[in-house]
Amino acid sequence: MKWTAADWHQHVSDFPPFLAPLIKGLGRSERRVGAALYVEGLLLPGQRKSIEPMAQRLGTDAQKMQQFITDSPWEEAGVWQAVRREVVERMEPLQAWIVDETGWLKQGSHSVGVAHQYCGAAGKPPTVR
Repeated sequence: MKWTAADWHQHVSDFPPFLAPLIKGLGRSERRVGAALYVEGLLLPGQRKSIEPMAQRLGTDAQKMQQFITDSPWEEAGVWQAVRREVVERMEPLQAWIVDETGWLKQGSHSVGVAHQYCGAAGKPPTVR
């Protein structure tokens, strides 16, 4: 499913209550704010998912997200425990999650060591080199 701006605006009010228990264990309020902004930026429509473009789309200072990513000490085990408790319950009954990234298009042309790849989802034929 590809999210559009309309999809986001329709569901944005559901986001803070959903995310709150997942980021509760991060400790300081600054970390929780940075985490919420970062996740929100990942979910917003837009090609570039690095911090600067996401901050621009959110209309916020990129430093909050940058500090969360680079300088925040938190235990991933607590976050995974919250995900298992909160998210998995909402998605049951599932036997497994399968993420198939083969249909994701490569972004840019400067990926190291990656030649042109066939992507059936995009309908692009492979090129012979």
